[in-house]
Amino acid sequence: MVVAERLRHLLEWEEAPRRQRRWVVRPTFQMRSQWGAWYTKIPFMKEHDEELFFNFLCVTPAVFDELLAKVRPHLERRNMPSRIEPGERLALTLRYLASGDSQKSLSYEFLISPSTISGIVLETCNTLWDVLVGEVFIVPSAENFATIAHDFETIWNFPNAIGALDGRHCEIQNFPGQGTDYFNYQSYFSMVLLAMCDAKYKFTFVDIGGRGRLRWAGSFTPPLPHVIIGDEAFALNYHLMITFGGNYLSDEKNIFNFRLSRAWKVIENAFGIMTARFRILRRCLVASEPTVRAVISAVVVLHNYLVLNEEKLPADRRRYLPEGFADHEHNGHRVPGRWRAEAGGRDDLLQPVRHPIGVAFGGEEERGYGREEAEVVQRQYCDYFLSPQGRVPWQWRHLLRR
Repeated sequence: MVVAERLRHLLEWEEAPRRQRRWVVRPTFQMRSQWGAWYTKIPFMKEHDEELFFNFLCVTPAVFDELLAKVRPHLERRNMPSRIEPGERLALTLRYLASGDSQKSLSYEFLISPSTISGIVLETCNTLWDVLVGEVFIVPSAENFATIAHDFETIWNFPNAIGALDGRHCEIQNFPGQGTDYFNYQSYFSMVLLAMCDAKYKFTFVDIGGRGRLRWAGSFTPPLPHVIIGDEAFALNYHLMITFGGNYLSDEKNIFNFRLSRAWKVIENAFGIMTARFRILRRCLVASEPTVRAVISAVVVLHNYLVLNEEKLPADRRRYLPEGFADHEHNGHRVPGRWRAEAGGRDDLLQPVRHPIGVAFGGEEERGYGREEAEVVQRQYCDYFLSPQGRVPWQWRHLLRR
């Protein structure tokens, strides 16, 4: 009886009139080659207004062509009469990352359906990561770490540092079936981006979507300890220096805190520059988990690619990171970078991770390194910053201002 009833319902469902699609392609979208952004405003800006082109896509025309040459073989679509060519796919994705506009909003601009845009963004972001990651991230080696350490000492007066480390919350709409896995202490859902950068605002290591613990891959251990610079979100570690806590600190500890914080701000600036340029990170990401990871990954490699690309240019030709865009110093005083104003204020930036984050280094337990050994390294830095070789004249002005 039950089986017969189910069969009857099935037959009725099959015989019910189906909703017919009004069109295969919406008439407005059929005019893409006449009215779409790729065929109208983008070619005009590329030819006649390089500044507006950069504001629109966050790359110059020359860099766009370089990127297109790299991704074209991976985005080609053959034997499809209405295919969307690689250049349009790249431009659409860059606009999505640079503007922070929704995919529905972009569909009105490029005259492509939101569902198609979703697939294009995922594929192009993954392609950007795949083709750029080997080019813009260093290979961990003693030689490369020595170069980074030299830059930190030369630019930021902090010796033996191989990176500044911090984490940021990228706000997301929770993924189906994830429960509270991505719910953070600030009462919203987020995916954590944990990153380390060099002295020139380039990311050297990233961990996207981790659950608050980063394991250091590799066993690079120089005879004199190279260190990573962190903040109070991290635990003191033989290879990870943080500031001294508490009130009424001695002069030597205050100077150590000042010197370390000054060097650590390079990672704050790296995040700030990237967020000011790629506004997609300033909005809640409403997408699948693979797409969110792909978007964040693409933004990171594009940031590195653009910073690297401009290092060989004179200051007056730099657009992504022009002079004064990052924090800088004048007569020993810190001058806020323009990215802070362009990011729309502190509340619009990626929020820092403030719950404790553990960082484990390969082989550390076997070498017997613990908090006591880490405190010895801290004291060695304190002594160095007060020595004739390590002190700088403006550190005393900092103490007087306290």
